[in-house]
Amino acid sequence: MRRAILLVTSAILISGSVQAQNSNSPEWQAAVAAVRANPADADASFHLARLASEAGDFQTAITALERILLIYPNLDNIRLELGVLYLRTGNVALAEPLIREAVQSPDSPPAVRQQALEYLEAAKVGNRRLHFAGNIAAGLIADSNANSGPASGTTFAGATVTPGSTGVSDVSAFAAFGGRARYDIGAQAGHLLAFDLDLYHRRYSDRSELDITTLSGAVGMDVNLAPTLGRPADLVLRYQVSGQWRAGEHSLTEHGPIVSYRSAVGKAGRFNASVFWFQQEFEATTELASNDDRDGERWGVQVGYSYALSERTQATVTLGYADKSAAAGYEAFEEVALDLGLSHLIDAPVGTRGPWRLGLNASVSQRDYDAPTLASLTEAQSDTRYGLSASVSVPVTDTAAVIAEIGQVWNQSNYSIADYDNTYISVSFTKNF
Repeated sequence: MRRAILLVTSAILISGSVQAQNSNSPEWQAAVAAVRANPADADASFHLARLASEAGDFQTAITALERILLIYPNLDNIRLELGVLYLRTGNVALAEPLIREAVQSPDSPPAVRQQALEYLEAAKVGNRRLHFAGNIAAGLIADSNANSGPASGTTFAGATVTPGSTGVSDVSAFAAFGGRARYDIGAQAGHLLAFDLDLYHRRYSDRSELDITTLSGAVGMDVNLAPTLGRPADLVLRYQVSGQWRAGEHSLTEHGPIVSYRSAVGKAGRFNASVFWFQQEFEATTELASNDDRDGERWGVQVGYSYALSERTQATVTLGYADKSAAAGYEAFEEVALDLGLSHLIDAPVGTRGPWRLGLNASVSQRDYDAPTLASLTEAQSDTRYGLSASVSVPVTDTAAVIAEIGQVWNQSNYSIADYDNTYISVSFTKNF
């Protein structure tokens, strides 16, 4: 029995992905019944642990493996699997000593010992109270319609749009930074204080009035729910403050809370949901003299689900709703958006570093404004926007990549002045640290 458990545990640790198990299946019910009939049967407990781990029910798997260690305290391979499960549920303090003992066992196969060393390194990092991580990126973007303007000769409200307001092409450069700091407050569950900082700047070659800079900071907490729910899950609480500058002039300050829930769904799925509410204060600028007509609130909800179709392919769907109030009714709106994404990893067609990541995204949104822009108009603006993009990410180091993307945006509006399309191409470099 010892050899069988060792072999099966090795297979679980080495395999990168396993099929999720339905807890209502006959096999699951039979496994639960076998453990209840004879709690001292280590084979039955291990079978249940395997099924529970595949189903993402880590709490049941942990309980079953702990039961085996009570019966066979010298099974270091079971101790390793138990440590990995603790690591997955965020209980790093319990995970590290279990994995360390398993690494030192002469009974562990080389492949399992190597993977255990990787888990041990992750546990060491996880046991640090303060963590820093971040990302920097920079690149170039070419737009066929940088200012989202209508076609030449467009008429609106009885007048022809001036040439300076029609769509024009331009090239821009951007740079971005994102920093994350996490501090473990010392709770056994692994709750973290969180501090986030993001900076983005985009500068255009010709149309300098389009230059934009955004700076945002957030503070809050990441609440680890895994010990309670028995699967990887957390509650993300933030209060965010951000500012925006247009062509070097301050144009917007907004602040408010964001609450997000993230959870694993079986082995292959991830679910997330968030709600936000921001108070917005706009400032008039040289280019936007009536910008403060947009003062008000913005709130919304977003729900997303991602699923690993295979070890190399992942699909994502995101649905969002937002409501914007404003001092002027023609700046207030409701919006519903749907985004679909597909990513696939391929072996490097050139060179030896890989894999390359291919991405395909499609989106559609509907925005309906509360009131007409002009008193002479009888209906409010209503826009439907479609987007389609394809990208490839090519790794240049373990933490850096070059990303190329091409995309198209179509905005269809009952206001001809807001009818436009834009084709863009971007190339960027990004590095994680």
